[in-house]
Amino acid sequence: MPANRVLPSVVASSEVRRRLMLGAAALPLAASLPAVAQPAPTEGREYRRVDPPQPVSTPAGKIEVLDFFWYGCPHCFEWLPTFEAWVARKPADVVIKRAPVAFDPRAEIHTRLYYALEALGEADRLHDTVFNAMHRDHVVLNTPDAIADFIARQGIDKKKWTDTFNSFGVQARTQNQRRVVDAWKIDGTPSVGLGGRFLTAPSMAGSREATVRTMDFVLDRLRSGR
Repeated sequence: MPANRVLPSVVASSEVRRRLMLGAAALPLAASLPAVAQPAPTEGREYRRVDPPQPVSTPAGKIEVLDFFWYGCPHCFEWLPTFEAWVARKPADVVIKRAPVAFDPRAEIHTRLYYALEALGEADRLHDTVFNAMHRDHVVLNTPDAIADFIARQGIDKKKWTDTFNSFGVQARTQNQRRVVDAWKIDGTPSVGLGGRFLTAPSMAGSREATVRTMDFVLDRLRSGR
């Protein structure tokens, strides 16, 4: 065999090595770099201070988180899965409370809807059901009769529902909630109140995921007493 002749198998092996080296060199540089940490949320941007601080009804050592929502709000419907995923893994010292919001007197029918569900012990079971009906199934729930018919389809006695919906207790809570919303200076939903002292929202943080990061950051701040 001539000294300068290269066997085909050797040529093939060299070509394979060359391609592998080129492929490795073409990998994105980011793949070899450590992940860049997200910057800490900034007060006044991703969240704001509530002034004056609002009273909370949780025991010492617990932090109240208020879920400000309106059943008619499409953004609240979109936020719901993210928020509920966070609730499923929330720290043990966090207490979640729902806070219905109505920016228009006509929307207060949905505040009454929530408080009637709560009075009957059905809020946890039917909260998502109401959202799904309105935004996924396009069920119109803007009159007492339409709401009563819908609730009856969920297995609740219609008279019992109507009596509860029209009760003094539900109407009083609806009126008081107006003052709560005003005191927190809520100007959009969904919003999340933290410890009576801070407020964040997807509209402030920039995304649903950023809102969750902000909530965790603010909770740590509250725990440290800052």
